[in-house]
Amino acid sequence: GISIPDNEEVIVVPKINGFMAAVTKYKGEVLISTTGSLDSSYVEMAKRCLKNLDLSGISSHLTYIFEICTHQIVDWLKAYLYKEIPYR
Repeated sequence: GISIPDNEEVIVVPKINGFMAAVTKYKGEVLISTTGSLDSSYVEMAKRCLKNLDLSGISSHLTYIFEICTHQIVDWLKAYLYKEIPYR
């Protein structure tokens, strides 16, 4: 386990069943990616989920991590598990 002093403030975020999206700025352009991809259907879904955020002011020295959770993820997982759609 991890020992944390009683007086140290921590932020605990629950894990929800979604997928990771990373946002960073490279050569002035905001890039959104998922694990291993810059152009998958998951990246497109992440872009739709993040479209209302103003990402223009993000730092080029940081990578911002989001957990993307939508009903579509559940639908895709069910379809894959039951072989209704091919895995890509």
